[in-house]
Amino acid sequence: MTLIGSTPDAIILGATETPTGAILVPARGRDGRSVEIVGAVATYAALPAGLGVDDEGKGYVVNADGKAYFWTGSAWPANGTGAQFVGPTGATGSTGATGAQGAQGVAGPTGSTGATGAAGATGPQGETGPEGPEGPEGPQGDTGATGPTGATGATGAQGPQGIQGIQGATGATGPEGPQGEGLHVDGQVDTYAELPGTADEGEAWAVGADALLYIYSGGWPAEGSGVVIRGPAGPTGATGATGAAGAIGATGATGPTGPTGPQGDPGEDADIDTIFTAPTYTGDLDSVSLGWRSWAQGSVSHHPSLGDGLSSTFRNEDDTARGQLAYSVTGPYGLRFRLGGSWGTWSIFYPGHDSWTDIVDKPAVIAAGANAAAARAVISAVATSLTLTAGTGLTGGGDLTADRSFAVAYGTSSTTACRGDDARLSDARTPTTHTHTATGISDSTSIGRTILTAADAAAVRTAISTISSGDSRLTDTRTPTTGTVPYDVSFIAFGKDTTRATGTGDNPFGLKLQRAVTFTSVTYRVATADASGNLVVELRKNGSAVSGSSATIAAANQVAGGTATGTYAFAAGDILTVQITGVGTTPGKGLIADILGLA
Repeated sequence: MTLIGSTPDAIILGATETPTGAILVPARGRDGRSVEIVGAVATYAALPAGLGVDDEGKGYVVNADGKAYFWTGSAWPANGTGAQFVGPTGATGSTGATGAQGAQGVAGPTGSTGATGAAGATGPQGETGPEGPEGPEGPQGDTGATGPTGATGATGAQGPQGIQGIQGATGATGPEGPQGEGLHVDGQVDTYAELPGTADEGEAWAVGADALLYIYSGGWPAEGSGVVIRGPAGPTGATGATGAAGAIGATGATGPTGPTGPQGDPGEDADIDTIFTAPTYTGDLDSVSLGWRSWAQGSVSHHPSLGDGLSSTFRNEDDTARGQLAYSVTGPYGLRFRLGGSWGTWSIFYPGHDSWTDIVDKPAVIAAGANAAAARAVISAVATSLTLTAGTGLTGGGDLTADRSFAVAYGTSSTTACRGDDARLSDARTPTTHTHTATGISDSTSIGRTILTAADAAAVRTAISTISSGDSRLTDTRTPTTGTVPYDVSFIAFGKDTTRATGTGDNPFGLKLQRAVTFTSVTYRVATADASGNLVVELRKNGSAVSGSSATIAAANQVAGGTATGTYAFAAGDILTVQITGVGTTPGKGLIADILGLA
């Protein structure tokens, strides 16, 4: 509801949207604030600017129109709407008796010089009489009556300033006033448009959208002219400079030992005949100049092909390898080795059979063939002649005849890498000119990409389902569809200081609706609750109860309010009233019905 007018005994409230209804509410508000005339100015335009909320009630008389204008806390009333302060000039009163001579006042400015009266006619010259003796000084006569005021003469020249009077003594300090109530915020809304249509005088509401506090004084101050309760957010601070690169860390601990490498390539095939056919090898092996020494001799039965025979065991100088040669009287002989572990498999040779195929019980790696390549293929090995080649940005590598490693090549060319502490990594640069496609924006949405790539404004409007600002439908005046225009009423049945009783309370005349309205809900709430029991309230149309509009509200819920819902149809000309049909013990004060409807 909005304050739309007033009478000497009441205020008139109307709905916040058009079309509007109106109700006449007895003007039982809180005590008004006192006013104070603090000065006078020549014209309305000369009224002082820069007054604030604390100056509410201060008034100035405008001499030009004789009216008093009182500051509302945010603005002066419109020019010509002040309260009549200077009345019309009254008739001239009769001349009063002359009062006693007053004390000499402070010299004021010289008044204007009156007009010179017309010269009278010159009388005839009389004869000069004889000079008489000087008589005694007579008593001072009474002051004669004041003659009538002469016409105001033209303004004379500015007279000299009078002497300054003696400064009066400083007055005693007045008693300390009572402590103020401080700031009390009665409510908060998101936007200025959501402020309640009417409020008690002096109510303060905060608006979140502009962070201002608005104080009700016969109406709300203009939007944006509330009291600042929160300063604006400060600008975002500049990004700090990039810190210097940290020092290179200490060398890490040695890593664990890597896995055992693949088995090496087999040695070149030996010529069996050169080992076993020469006579010198049938005796003591100490005579063999191969670094071997005989260790033990004895009989052995190591292999089915050898049967019972003799064997010789030999070793190298540091005992890291051992060999065993066995031979029998039947002709075959065998050879096996142990390199730090268990004995290997016997290789059996037959005299007179010296071809590769004559060797039986060959290990798999030897049985594969008589060359190194075939043996490598069996054990999935590679030749030592292969090389590891360093790629772009690396150095090192080589063949497999030794351990190889790679190192990173650092530098500034296209074939080198950049170190982590390279100054270029912290060198702020302006990006070079480049482009991105809409799909290259990682967090873009489908509708966003469509807008970015739209050919023209029409394509953008199509994408977001809107119309042009010049569309004729936006300026096509239409009559609102019946039953779609909000028509909400806040009906004050009992003023905030009126004790509730059965009946219509302070508003027996009700509200005469000026158009058809359908209400769908009503909430009844009070200023103070009953001590106990229930409050029963209903809507009435032309004096008859409206079905479904009654609400029974327990004392504990009366301030928050109780709601009834339904369909309450009113025709144009119907009278709407609010009727109390039951109260609790020690009834409280005030009753308002907030009614929601469409016209």
